[in-house]
Amino acid sequence: MRRNVLRKSIIAALFFVAFASAFAAKTYISEAKLSTLYTIDGSHVIKTMNHQDLDLYLDSVRIAGVKAIDMCALLNNNDENYYHDKALRNGNLVAPLTTNGSAFADAVQYDYWDNIVYVVRECWKRGIYVKISPLGPDIYNNVQPNKGMVRIYINLLCRLLEKEVNIVWRINQSIMGPQAAELSEEMVSAIKVHNKKQLIVFE
Repeated sequence: MRRNVLRKSIIAALFFVAFASAFAAKTYISEAKLSTLYTIDGSHVIKTMNHQDLDLYLDSVRIAGVKAIDMCALLNNNDENYYHDKALRNGNLVAPLTTNGSAFADAVQYDYWDNIVYVVRECWKRGIYVKISPLGPDIYNNVQPNKGMVRIYINLLCRLLEKEVNIVWRINQSIMGPQAAELSEEMVSAIKVHNKKQLIVFE
């Protein structure tokens, strides 16, 4: 009798843990919660690490208590990742270099943007949020994108990341120049269209 009760208790406890984990995995973070997380700068991760090194790096920072990583999706218009996949076609912000498919084993399919999704998902496997800046300061200074260019680019990025619950969008108006209000508005509009639950923070 006691064994049956104990067995049922264990099963119930395991079910509760599984249910809680599943619920947590679908929960988007709030700004109040985000402010309490141990965050590090990981912009180099996208550019300089292969998958094996990334796994080791993320395991180490998770053990160290890191709960969020700052990243920039595109630092400059000549950006490429460890595998020499270029982000843009001829450095053109409105021509992101994308391919059909995303299989890592196929070098023709796997592109710069697939790698960003991979990084984001590997972070979430370890319970790490990704605070992502759509564009780096070099883009605003050298390319000087207008509203239309930003609209095309941000919609691509939003479509890629619309299902990722660990995404936090960082909108840094201080690096955008005189069109900061218009460009940030364009970004926010696109983000809200693709996933209203993803948190947006202004810096």
